Amino acid sequence: MGDQATRAGASAALNLAEGGGRFGRDRVQHYRIAYGSAREASMALELMVGAGAVPEAAGAEVLELLDRVKAMTWRMIHPRR
Repeated sequence: MGDQATRAGASAALNLAEGGGRFGRDRVQHYRIAYGSAREASMALELMVGAGAVPEAAGAEVLELLDRVKAMTWRMIHPRR
């Protein structure tokens, strides 16, 4: 589960970086993938906290950061016009 969370987090970061260098629908697709990866990382972390593999306080701190990433990414996918 830890490996999965790590890979999902890396995928979110890498897709945000790649999307930043793209244009149009291609850019938005990378942001969509990043959003999904951030959600995946959050769920993996929640499961690890629930299983007692990660201390609750540490998990809460990282989940808060992932929530911020998800919120920012959501706004990149759905910009206000």
